Amino acid sequence: MAEYESNLRERLLDLQPLDGPGRLACERELACLFERKLGRVERLRYLVPACAALVMALGLSSLSLSEPDSTPLSTRAALLGMAALGAWWFVLCWRILRRGSVDLLCDRRRIAGTALGCTLLQTAWFAWHALRDPAQWAGLALAAPLFALALAVFVHQRRRESAARRREQELRTRLASSTERER
Repeated sequence: MAEYESNLRERLLDLQPLDGPGRLACERELACLFERKLGRVERLRYLVPACAALVMALGLSSLSLSEPDSTPLSTRAALLGMAALGAWWFVLCWRILRRGSVDLLCDRRRIAGTALGCTLLQTAWFAWHALRDPAQWAGLALAAPLFALALAVFVHQRRRESAARRREQELRTRLASSTERER
């Protein structure tokens, strides 16, 4: 019932022409809909993973290159793959830090997609090894829930994106109709 009243109130407000403060509030909400400036704590939320990802990328790539010749090719490929994922995480976090803001659609979509891709690769890796070695089932048992969690986060992000696009369309329509009424 409260949701119905809230929707009814919003629809009635949409019928009224926007005055100066209403128009400013609508434009401000539209501007804040897709981008959020980083504060000190939020900068730290991206700085720590950026540093960890850089260390991981450098460490794993050097480990892959310095392994003895007897190391299996699959192990070298896995190390280089994980190093590439670390480099990608570093690039994602560094771009956000350099910009000083989070693009709530693109950046979050990239982060959720990268997490989903990492957990998918991890789950596939353990599943492949579990077929040959029963001791690897424990790794698969840990990787599968992480994949399910990453999938849930990815779906949730897509829903947030869809809701933000709908809200953007509503605000743009409201601004456009208000501009037409003023003429």
